[in-house]
Amino acid sequence: MHLAQLNIARPKFPLDSIGMADFVNNLDLINTVAESSPGFIWR
Repeated sequence: MHLAQLNIARPKFPLDSIGMADFVNNLDLINTVAESSPGFIWR
């Protein structure tokens, strides 16, 4: 059995804006942490 969670959000700024730069620049790190977490199945 798997428990699924889905998060849907609207960004406050366009992805190519300065307001999203920290988030966009860290997506690889964020995804690496998620994928290496115990119980991770899919993103």
